Amino acid sequence: MMMNNNNIFYIFLALVVGITSCNTGEAEVELANNFVKIYNNEDFKISYQPLDIKQTKDGGFIILGVEGSNNTYISRITDVGEFLSDTVISSPYTNPLSELIEINDAYHFFSMDDVSLGLHLLKVSLSDSSQTPEVVKSFPEIIYPLHASQTPDGGFIIQSYNRDDKTTVLTKLNAGFSLVWQEEYEVLEDVEEKIIAKFAGTSERTMPYFTGATDDGAMYFFNGYFNFNFSMVFVNASNGEMTGVLNGLREETGVSAAVHLGGTSYALSRYSFGDSFIAPKGEVTPQDAKFSGEIEDNKFSEIEAHAVVKIKRLVINGKSVVVYGTHTKSKQIVLYLYDEVDGVLLGVKYFGDVNPYEFGGFNITGDGGLVVLGRTFVAGRFPRMVVFKMSQEDLNSLVE
Repeated sequence: MMMNNNNIFYIFLALVVGITSCNTGEAEVELANNFVKIYNNEDFKISYQPLDIKQTKDGGFIILGVEGSNNTYISRITDVGEFLSDTVISSPYTNPLSELIEINDAYHFFSMDDVSLGLHLLKVSLSDSSQTPEVVKSFPEIIYPLHASQTPDGGFIIQSYNRDDKTTVLTKLNAGFSLVWQEEYEVLEDVEEKIIAKFAGTSERTMPYFTGATDDGAMYFFNGYFNFNFSMVFVNASNGEMTGVLNGLREETGVSAAVHLGGTSYALSRYSFGDSFIAPKGEVTPQDAKFSGEIEDNKFSEIEAHAVVKIKRLVINGKSVVVYGTHTKSKQIVLYLYDEVDGVLLGVKYFGDVNPYEFGGFNITGDGGLVVLGRTFVAGRFPRMVVFKMSQEDLNSLVE
């Protein structure tokens, strides 16, 4: 069922967004260039899981998410959060892989074929009012795709699982979507049942699969099953040969998000038996094999166990800032902002104090502000998309 304007809850920032700054500890509310919108659906059986939000050239936003257990969901809103349209894509293009990638004025994303279990690359053109995704290319040989990201050379790396060999697979595609190399990494046990539960939406927790690259493009990394554990594995970008690993401990301890800052410095988050930790300047040598718990970090007791964590490097108020996004045990979305140079915490921003909220993603906006995607539970029960827009003034105030 499509959503319409009458089904959108318009709630002012002053009522819904509790904002706390580490600089002052006081609430701040700025209505100019700020908004918060909850997008409701009258069908109580429908649920939504947010994945990514990007600003479009017209100033509006495009949202990628999951509807129900695995249907691909795409919606568009205006620059002030007014609902424009949405599309639900069911079989076979299900289980979208986490983010939108802009290429030649179209928004691309990878998804899984729920029949063949293979991989599809789809794109949405903003000139197409129907928002019907077009299949760019299919990769039937890549089964159980788990994560995909763009590399510094314009190509892509895709993490998947080979159920026959019981291996995690990393595939490198060039900018033209052709195969460059493919390598397998031993899991040494059968985890297919756990992966099926992920795709079916029946798993008790969401494992933090991710892929990434170093700034210079010389190394790639993935977070997934390897050698009996859920670990962060480093590989040579030229051929996929493994060079090092940050070992987890089964599924109970490991890395939950990582971004390369330069040299041997990484911004990381990790989890251990339900506790959450942040390392804004963790030292990692991609040629070493070590335990993730050896990273120097700080425990954050307020972060909910196994909550989604995403890290981005942004320039805010002229400063290079590392921003962590996640949500708390009290069901507030929270952003932690760190100075990229020295790893000092600059500010904290909380969103939500009426309904429970969970984090989905965030991005910088063209006006120098920030947009945050999440979900809330209307009447405490019904999972719905929510978007917060923060002005440049509010954002800059956190890093002064």
